[in-house]
Amino acid sequence: MDSRFPALLRGEKTDTIRLDEGDIEPGFLCYVNWPFEDQRVVVYVTSVEYLPLREVAGRTRDDVEQPTPEELLDRMRVYYPQITLDTVVLYVEHLTPEETRRRWSGVTPPD
Repeated sequence: MDSRFPALLRGEKTDTIRLDEGDIEPGFLCYVNWPFEDQRVVVYVTSVEYLPLREVAGRTRDDVEQPTPEELLDRMRVYYPQITLDTVVLYVEHLTPEETRRRWSGVTPPD
């Protein structure tokens, strides 16, 4: 299981950073715990910005601690080996799964 998926389920992960994976817009977003594709959770995206990675480090939280730019860079290089602190990334903030369920109870999100 991806180490961030449990934090997402607990409501501790309320943002994501993406690079060259397509646009995300405010609205419903489905996380899939790859390779366990049956493990999915829907959140509601509230904010989307393109920022240099160094600026994202001042906003994102890794569970409880806020990573330094260098710590965030090290973590992101696992997924994107060529990333630098100046690389512009997509920074997405969203509600927790529970907040999403409460806010849209009775509404069926798209697949």
